[in-house]
Amino acid sequence: MNPRRLLIACFVLLLSLPAFAADNRGLYVNAKWGDSDTDASIEDVFDRVTGGKADSTAWELGWRLNNFIAFQAGYHDLGRFSGSVPCPIPELCGDLDTRIETEAVAYSLSLVPQVKLTRSLSLFVKIGVFALEGDVEAILDNRTEFLEDASEEDIIYGAGLMLSLIGRFSIFYELEYLGSNIESQYLGASFQF
Repeated sequence: MNPRRLLIACFVLLLSLPAFAADNRGLYVNAKWGDSDTDASIEDVFDRVTGGKADSTAWELGWRLNNFIAFQAGYHDLGRFSGSVPCPIPELCGDLDTRIETEAVAYSLSLVPQVKLTRSLSLFVKIGVFALEGDVEAILDNRTEFLEDASEEDIIYGAGLMLSLIGRFSIFYELEYLGSNIESQYLGASFQF
């Protein structure tokens, strides 16, 4: 094929994309419920490690540019995770490990490409950045002692399937990773304004 004709065809296709996507632009909101599994080392002198599963929720607000791409911001409540560390005060607990708990939330900004598989089923992927904040607490003799604030910035990525229902409502399943330490699985609902 003539390279000039190919270039013209690509240009015409590019100009026509907004016409195909005009019905799907605009603001949307997602609500997600699921669980998060973590195995995170919190960098400090005690080399604390937290891990396990916790119930998690997330709220996302996005802007869909067309049928193929969206940008979104999210708030993720990752729940409360437990772990153990060597006792930071040996006089208090001897050689026993100390139980610690971390309650964490994350904020994210993501690019979300999407492709329709059928009229009502879409595949989407997510790539972006997140900032995590958490409070690390030690449980000593049935009382809670605050240890430190934990924070982390890393990439967020994931994929999912979205099923369009009636009107502007959709439901979806999503597998999402926050860095290499936190894996979340969600069932969610979406509304397009």
